[in-house]
Amino acid sequence: MREHWRVYVVLMSKDMRGQKCQVPMTKEDDYRNNAAEMIQLARRASLNTDKRRLLNMAEAWLDLADRAQAMRRSRKPSVLHPLVREKIDRRT
Repeated sequence: MREHWRVYVVLMSKDMRGQKCQVPMTKEDDYRNNAAEMIQLARRASLNTDKRRLLNMAEAWLDLADRAQAMRRSRKPSVLHPLVREKIDRRT
């Protein structure tokens, strides 16, 4: 049986009070990192056909990152169920 591991990468940031906190990377960040890896591989590739393929893959990763970012920005905030909203309001 093959085990699958999910790696979570976090960025260190500061919250509004100046305290250090961890910010998980977004899908866009993952996609852009994949594009950067493809570009690094293309730089090391000796054959032009390999370079071209790797750069095409990098471009596809960047397109995917742009799409994911656009989808995230266009999402409307979810509307909470009234019972959930009431429970949250009671806690605050």
